[in-house]
Amino acid sequence: MKNISKIPKKNSIKTIALTKYHDFTEEEVTSVRQQLLQWYGRNKRDLPWRKQDSTEDANKRAYSVWVSEIMLQQTQVVTVIDYYNRWMKKWPTVQDLARADIEEVNQVWSGLGYYSRARRLHEAANKPVGVVDGNVVRVLSRLRAIGANSDDPQVVDAFWQLSDKLVSPDQPGDFNQGIMELGATVCTPKSPSCSSCPLQNICHAYKMKMKNEQLAGNALLQRTKKGDVVDIECVAQDCHLCLPSSQPWESSLGVTNFPRKSKKKPPREQTSAVFIIRRNSAEGPEFLMNQRPKTGLLAGLWEFPTFDVSDIENNKSLFSKLEDFGLQASLLGKRLKIGDVIHIFSHIHQTYCVEVIDYTSKSTSDHCPVGTAVVRWMTAKELQTSATSTAMKKPHKKPSTKHKIAEDERQTKRQRSLMDSFFKSSSTPTTK
Repeated sequence: MKNISKIPKKNSIKTIALTKYHDFTEEEVTSVRQQLLQWYGRNKRDLPWRKQDSTEDANKRAYSVWVSEIMLQQTQVVTVIDYYNRWMKKWPTVQDLARADIEEVNQVWSGLGYYSRARRLHEAANKPVGVVDGNVVRVLSRLRAIGANSDDPQVVDAFWQLSDKLVSPDQPGDFNQGIMELGATVCTPKSPSCSSCPLQNICHAYKMKMKNEQLAGNALLQRTKKGDVVDIECVAQDCHLCLPSSQPWESSLGVTNFPRKSKKKPPREQTSAVFIIRRNSAEGPEFLMNQRPKTGLLAGLWEFPTFDVSDIENNKSLFSKLEDFGLQASLLGKRLKIGDVIHIFSHIHQTYCVEVIDYTSKSTSDHCPVGTAVVRWMTAKELQTSATSTAMKKPHKKPSTKHKIAEDERQTKRQRSLMDSFFKSSSTPTTK
């Protein structure tokens, strides 16, 4: 599903005064429900969360659809399928999920990204309401010619208002999946298939496209007649939902004039220092991992000790930081620079400057006994299967994607070899 992330619904949606042009009549609401559900029944894609047999519990069915839709936020279908199957195998019912702890949930979710979605799975309510995501925004903006910035809070409220009005009270799940499916397969961002759209007859954007093509044809034939085209424009002055006067209709774009979004801000540049702290154990190399806070970016996931580069300009400042992880400075070895790893978040262009430090520890505990951070030692195998973000697995999978170290090629190869050796499987015997 190619879309922007699900747009969160506020606890209280402000009622927007919609003009007749941007709203749906009761007759249109009935028509949209009937036509969309019929179309969805004939054209829905064969996906694992849509399979249902005659004996299936309706609650379990609702749960599986719910899980799939949360996973599909900002994530392509092809990526979701494997995660969905693993999730449903581990927690086949909502009761099973309720008994799981957040660590288990994050572990199964690991690698899918946007980890707050896993936590929000607990916020569902058994109430037929509409849904608003990137696909729905696109469909609604074209159906009702909403050309204002689709990120504007007032416009978002309007989308929620329209979606709640349209949703079928008898088949809310199928309707919501249907309108998202329509946006994903027919009413696409580029080259939409208007000829196969079941809602073409009430689509304002399509009517505007046809009107402009007719006017262009009439002008070419020098026989423009004012009465040839029905007036389909909003009559309200300074309408906050229409195309802005600064960005009027472009004939070459057709229905893709809608929706309009503000220009994305470029992701901010951020550089962090990542320290792979390694110690030897009877089972092989182990690595110190720190659990991130329960809120914010990558909440609750495990990572190597990571700091802002400005906070660790020298060994003294670094060792002071590492003491918060329960480490003793006297047991820390030399810093070995490995290279830089790039990871792109939706809003951050992150550079990780990776270094490795050996730690001489006689303790065999997987938890550090001292320190203020939540930390533990993990084997390479545990690191790969734990709730660890993709960003933190990159130093293992690709030790250096962008070198800034002024060393010759031979030294670079030696460092890569060292990096690979740090992450040997725990089953590989160590050389004493």
